[in-house]
Amino acid sequence: MIRTLVDSNILAYAALKDQGEKHKEAVDAIANLILERRMVVSIQNLVELSSVLLEKAKPAPELGNFKRTIFGYSKCAEVLRYSDFTIINAASIKKEHKIHFYDSLLIATMQENNISNILTENTKDFKGISWIKATNPFTQ
Repeated sequence: MIRTLVDSNILAYAALKDQGEKHKEAVDAIANLILERRMVVSIQNLVELSSVLLEKAKPAPELGNFKRTIFGYSKCAEVLRYSDFTIINAASIKKEHKIHFYDSLLIATMQENNISNILTENTKDFKGISWIKATNPFTQ
């Protein structure tokens, strides 16, 4: 079974119904991963999703809907956590590949958990990492 980490942008498109076709495609991609029991998220993805929903979504979801979204993803996916070691590893990845720290943290978390697939709109952010297969569900 090949587990796939779902990036924050895909989670956000799935949560925000006003995103048109991207909403539908994100929901479909996530549903398939859930059915196949292959969906993985990092606690970082849930934090980033929370920021989008609470600070950028117009209107922001009611607290009950927000909780259902976060707990829903937590129940349907394996949730990866990171440690101080992960943060140090992320700093090395950032320096070596010259990428954004939060992408480096996600990569370090994936590496520690033997996850090589990521579903993301931002495939270019992961191009320099040879062992990662980044897939954009909107261009398939």
